[in-house]
Amino acid sequence: MKKPLLAAFCLFLGVFVFAQAPKNVILLLNIGQSNAVGRAQPDPRNEIPPTPGTYWFKKSTNTLEPLIDGIGEDISHATERSMNPMLGKRIKELTGYDVIIVPAAVGNTFISAWQREENALYARAKQIWQAAINYCNTHNITVVNKYAHWLQGENDAGGTETDGYYVMLNDLVNDLVSDMGVEKVFATRIGYDPQYTSSANSEKIMKAQKILNYNHPNFILSSVAPPTFTYANGKMSSDLTHHTLLGLNQVAEEVASAIQLYRSTGGKPVLTENVASLQSVTSGEINLTPNWSFGFNNTLDEANGNVIIKPTHRSWINPGSATYTNEGYVIRPNTGLATSRSFTSNVFTLEMRFKMNTPEAWTAVLGRGRSGDKNKFVLYHNTTTSTVHIEFGTRDEVFAWDVSNINMSSLHTMKLTQANGVLRLFIDGTKIGDDKPSTAPFTMSMIGMGAESHTTDMDGVINSFSIRNTVDNNSTLPLKFKSFKATNIK
Repeated sequence: MKKPLLAAFCLFLGVFVFAQAPKNVILLLNIGQSNAVGRAQPDPRNEIPPTPGTYWFKKSTNTLEPLIDGIGEDISHATERSMNPMLGKRIKELTGYDVIIVPAAVGNTFISAWQREENALYARAKQIWQAAINYCNTHNITVVNKYAHWLQGENDAGGTETDGYYVMLNDLVNDLVSDMGVEKVFATRIGYDPQYTSSANSEKIMKAQKILNYNHPNFILSSVAPPTFTYANGKMSSDLTHHTLLGLNQVAEEVASAIQLYRSTGGKPVLTENVASLQSVTSGEINLTPNWSFGFNNTLDEANGNVIIKPTHRSWINPGSATYTNEGYVIRPNTGLATSRSFTSNVFTLEMRFKMNTPEAWTAVLGRGRSGDKNKFVLYHNTTTSTVHIEFGTRDEVFAWDVSNINMSSLHTMKLTQANGVLRLFIDGTKIGDDKPSTAPFTMSMIGMGAESHTTDMDGVINSFSIRNTVDNNSTLPLKFKSFKATNIK
């Protein structure tokens, strides 16, 4: 009879302990893709029982639940096992504070899906995070620290260069800090993804994370273990994409250790590489200014040197083989190009030199290129009136111009500038139409020619493109660039 009584007492004690509301907690937002959600199979040898004082926030019921799998809801639900029980356990053991994890990761996502500007995943994570903070405020729970853990990157390997991932991750960290009130963002370096790409492509993402660790005071690369994870050592599942529970637990322990290292010393785990060795990528270094610029000189190397993504079947657009003439990059039906450099500003100069080879076509799609007319530039040649209809959409509004006496079968330079509440259009150096009242920012994370179009018969050539967060109503296109340096990032 003693064993059943003891078991019953332990169960009662466990319920009693979890029934006690925490008073002082570390609040942790766990975001990223599937390995952050948890896709490990059951593994009794590595499963962690619920640790008293560790919880996860369940938004649908506005409650705290014991930190035991399955954790999360709907698209953030851990289908089997996750790192969260070990993560909460080790943070509790190392810091002495109770822990509340806010699960908001979503599997199979690109980093562009986590950018703040008009993005559902970011907004959803913010809603869950804010609900957890409100819960603490209304239940007299003191939040000692607010942290985030980021684990994502496999999807972007092979589709994003180092600098592009760097810029987007830097933007995300800045938004988590300034918009969500997170104090520090701890991150797990991604592992190789041989099912979709080579280790060299994965290394581009890893380098971006490491450089940001050096340059951004609020970003801490807490785990560098995943490159050692293999199926043979039991840390990677047979699909060679998802971590096993053994691997996830190792990541969790390293993240918890990095949190405690920061709390006790203000420092970060030491990386073996220095910044100089990491920046020697993509034919140059990392450009941290919010500007895009590229030009062509008949060679693929010239385009690649100017940091253009080479999209794959996993990217938003598949341009096929690149073709160049003495005029530039050839755009054919339903093909195009994309870059990975993000840009958001309410002051800008956007300049592009291009031509179209068919008279009836939506020729250029800039900005997010997803749907609607916002954050886009489109152009249509009306054969009935022999005019060119131009539309440009900022975040909030779409503006239009009708231009006659322009033959788009030859190269023309179009430039849009916005500053002091005024948006202007220039064609070949001449201002077109009236000034438009506009103060909203224009946001870009990609460029496409011939994608998201209204017809399938368009083609043309893009000769050069630039966008910068300054206004220039006079000068010609900027010079092409080849190398960049990571400085002044905060």
